[in-house]
Amino acid sequence: MNNAWKALAPLIFLQAALTLLSGCGKKQPVAQQKLHNPAYVRTMSADQLRNELARAQRIKVVNVLSVDTFNDCHIRGSINVPLSTLKKRAREWRRDELTVVYGASHTYPASQPAFTMLAQMGFSNVYAYEGGTKEWHEKGYPTTGLCRLRYLNS
Repeated sequence: MNNAWKALAPLIFLQAALTLLSGCGKKQPVAQQKLHNPAYVRTMSADQLRNELARAQRIKVVNVLSVDTFNDCHIRGSINVPLSTLKKRAREWRRDELTVVYGASHTYPASQPAFTMLAQMGFSNVYAYEGGTKEWHEKGYPTTGLCRLRYLNS
């Protein structure tokens, strides 16, 4: 019996180690790991966003600028949730819904902190549209408002 134990001991140890390792620290999918990295921002281009909106699927497009800036010009169909109130408002939203956040432009990337905030709250299908209202307006894509603020025409 002593010899049998010596022969089986390494196998039993290996099986126990593998069992422990497989249950410990279960890895999240790579996409989820990236979402929780504060330096990572998953982006969507203007053309990708336009295509998503054209498909008329369930999508939440969120302008994170001030109410006055939003009222002057915004992507048609988007909602306004200033960055300062985003965390509070987002608590009511579905975490798996396609959500795209945007600000004014590449120069003023309010979409980046908005993306990070939502990702840290557990939103799994969130993107930042970094071109913002300026790029959208320049491309002639549908907007709402008079679009008279200086940053749009500079």
